[in-house]
Order: sequence, then C-alpha cells, then structure tokens
Amino acid sequence: MGLCLIVTWLIVARAVFRRFDVVSLLLGCGITVVFTCWARDILTVFDLTADRIFLSRLSYSALLIAIGVGLTWRFAKALNEVDGFAHRTVILLREAEARLRTNFANEERLARAAALAAERTRLMRDLHDGLGGQLVSIVALSERKGHDGYPTGDPIGDAARAALRDLRLVIDAMDDIDGDLMLALGVWRERAQAQLRPHGIVLEWRALSPAGLPVHPDLRPWHVIQILRLLDEAVTNAVKHSGATCVSVNLETVEDAGRRHGRITISDNGHGFCLPQVGEADAASKSRRGLANMARRAARCGARLDVSSSNAGTRVQLDLPIQFPATEDAAG
Repeated sequence: MGLCLIVTWLIVARAVFRRFDVVSLLLGCGITVVFTCWARDILTVFDLTADRIFLSRLSYSALLIAIGVGLTWRFAKALNEVDGFAHRTVILLREAEARLRTNFANEERLARAAALAAERTRLMRDLHDGLGGQLVSIVALSERKGHDGYPTGDPIGDAARAALRDLRLVIDAMDDIDGDLMLALGVWRERAQAQLRPHGIVLEWRALSPAGLPVHPDLRPWHVIQILRLLDEAVTNAVKHSGATCVSVNLETVEDAGRRHGRITISDNGHGFCLPQVGEADAASKSRRGLANMARRAARCGARLDVSSSNAGTRVQLDLPIQFPATEDAAG
C-alpha cells in the first residue's frame, strides 16, 4: 500500500509541475495527507510514536474530499467551456448568416444586372433592326424624291432624320459603359463631327486632364441620355445660330473643396447672342425654351449648367455631380 501511495504521489506531483491545474493540486494535497498519515501509522506500529492513534482511515476522507472537489471543478469548467463553445457557435452562425445574406444579395444583384443587360441588348437590337430600319427607309425615300425632280427639304425627311439621330443617341446611351462617360462621349464625338462637317465647322476635342472625366459607378443610361441630348442641343445651337467656324469640346476633372468631379465645356467662335431675360417675349421665346430645356436636363442629372455668350462666342459649361442621383426625383 505504501508503494502504491508513493507511485501515485509521484504521478500526481509530476502532473502538478507539468500542468499546474487545480485538480492536480487538490489530488496532490489529498494524497500527501494520506501518505503523511500512513507514514505516521507505520511509525506507530513500530512503537516509534508517543501515542497509538491511527490516522490512515481518517485521511481517506481528505482524499475523497479532494477527489470530489476536483471532479466538481472539472465539471464546472466543462460546463463553462460548453457555454463558451455555444456562444462562439452562435457568433459564428450569425457571421455565416450575414455572409450568406450578403452573398445572396450580391448574387441577386448580379442576376438582376445580367437580366437588365440581356433585356437592354434585346431592346437595342429590336430598335436598331425594327424602328431604325424603317426610319432609314423613310430617309432614303425622301432623298430619292429630291433626286427625281421633287423639291428637296421635305419636312417628312427632315423629321425622319431627326428621329433617326435621336434613336441612335438612345441606342448608344443604352450601351453598358461601366460608369465611364468617356466611352459614350467618344461615340458622340463621331456624330458631332458628322453634324458639323457639312457646315464647314471644325470640331476641336481636348482632354485637359490625363483621364478626361472621372469614372462614376452610379452612372445610369438615363443620365447618359440627358447629358448627350444637352450636348447635342449645344452643338445644334452653334450650327444654327452662331455662325462659328470652330467648336471646341474640353473635358477635364476639377477639384472642388477637396472632391473631384467632371466638367464638359463646349465653346464656339461665333458672334454670340443676348441671353434672354425672364420678361422678354416672342423674339427670345425659342432661345429661352432651348436654354430652359438644357437647364432641365442638367438638373435631372444633378449637374450644374452655366451658359455665357459675348461677341467672342458662346460657352456652355456643364459641371457633372460628384454622385449622380438614383432617380430624377432625387435630383430635385
């Protein structure tokens, strides 16, 4: 029995020094008490003590108490670990649920974007092959009438050409440009050159910033349509009313209060015009309506329009917003 106690005490002591946990320490104390009492009883058996009182059986209670306390400690610790594991599991489940919701929202957004892109492509194809082909036929018939001896300048042909230009503008604006307005302006540049060339007007195209205009992730096709129609109106006014020989288009990115936004400036070297006042009637009503339409298109996009004119020419400056509005109502 003494040999077993010694071996047990050594094992527990090794565990105490290696792990130094509460359970090993309690067991070590309990076995130490039992071993001490057992050694005293051995000395008593050999009459080496003053009294003959045996304590070994009483010391077993201390060992049982130590074992009970150790088991209770281990049980409480296990419960705490289980509670901690459950709490961590709940946190991990919530994080996983949040990630799943985010992934689902992203997948839904991508699926919606893909469906919109497919529908936009189908609509562009139908407009190009259907209505566009009919307008081209009307224009061709109108031009053939002029060649056959009929008077030219047919209003139906002019209206068909205007409708065809507007249709091409809508189709170009519906193209996916990933927020890069420079792509849409590149297509518009070719159309503006074709409009100015018959009138002997030169188009000067300058990008004053390295990248031209900044990329706007929130740019939508209806924003592009409003901007291109505004620019078309400015070029048309230069052709019809300015008597200019050169139209300049400047693209740049400017800093305003530490924030960057794009700016498009269209200017000509014509004779200019007098900006209409609110009280003027009839004579300036058409120009006033044209400027009002341009200002309304700029406001729909959240942009700021500034028009100035003098004897040296006319300048139309469009300051793009830092963030385009999601809806026309949000633009005010």
